[in-house]
Amino acid sequence: VLIILIRIADTAVMNASGAIGGAVSISGVETAVVGGQVNAAGYSGAGGAIDATAETLTIGSTASLDASGLTTGGTIRAGGGYQGNDIEILNATTTTVEEGALLIADGAEDDGGNVFLWADGDTFFGGEISAQAKGLNGNGGFVEVSGKDKLSFRGTVSTLSANGLNGTLLLDPTDVVIGTVGTAGITISDLDLVSALVTNNVVVHTASPGGDPGDITVLFG
Repeated sequence: VLIILIRIADTAVMNASGAIGGAVSISGVETAVVGGQVNAAGYSGAGGAIDATAETLTIGSTASLDASGLTTGGTIRAGGGYQGNDIEILNATTTTVEEGALLIADGAEDDGGNVFLWADGDTFFGGEISAQAKGLNGNGGFVEVSGKDKLSFRGTVSTLSANGLNGTLLLDPTDVVIGTVGTAGITISDLDLVSALVTNNVVVHTASPGGDPGDITVLFG
């Protein structure tokens, strides 16, 4: 049976939490819209795993995806895995994370987890991602936010560590354009990039589909 459209309503709750976080997989053929709470938290151990994908994936403004753990954070994959090369999850063509959406993979006592946002086409990110290490031990997690063709980064990400090393935010579309707030067509604003550097080690990486290096453009004025 092919599930063409999946819609997780704003008031819906999907719960796979437990002593160790469980696993939740949301997969549609054409469209998936997540608007409710998806909980795969680990209350006395590691966080679990949340996957969400479809050709067109939307994480709505009321959505909360929680793969945090008392020890280490878990993993969230939305629209694909690391650099779109994870064969365990189908890649979205378009991924949208609306303002107000929360994706959490914190480690309360140890390392932060991993969060991947991907699309083979365009990704718009306006939400909030946290993969922090909040305890006496542990390092911040790893977050990738990318669209192979185009990325619009308008949200916030934190991989801070309370007592260890901060984690990494990777931005790696084909091309990157950095400009002032409100400039049309930019990947990330100068202010958003500065803010991201406060809470993460930021890596900006580009590569074209043909294997040639991509372009990084900084606009002034």
